[in-house]
Amino acid sequence: MKFYEVQKYFTAVNYQFHPDPFYVNAEWWNSLPEEFRTIIAQVADEMGDYNDRLIDENSEAAMQTIIDSGAEVYVPSAEELQAFQDAAQSVYSQAVAEGICTQEEVDTMLKIVADVRAAQ
Repeated sequence: MKFYEVQKYFTAVNYQFHPDPFYVNAEWWNSLPEEFRTIIAQVADEMGDYNDRLIDENSEAAMQTIIDSGAEVYVPSAEELQAFQDAAQSVYSQAVAEGICTQEEVDTMLKIVADVRAAQ
């Protein structure tokens, strides 16, 4: 997005997550033989892992572009990140209130993020 062309500072808070889900029609999925569903699920999992690696690589390349542009990158402390996370909590309730997602989906997403962080 080339924000670095107009801003001198960049704060790395890693607040966005952009999954690339694999969607299929449930009727079609249920019509497949179990063997095909197993194969597709396995390949979709592998694709997800590959996609995660690409996201990491592209994020690193984008950060290097920002650094190379001369922008100053600030990495907040754990306490500062916690303050940011606390301040952003209302976004989850707003998304649920507006029907963008359900509380169950928010809880699932937060668990996935926590699990990924724990694995790192």
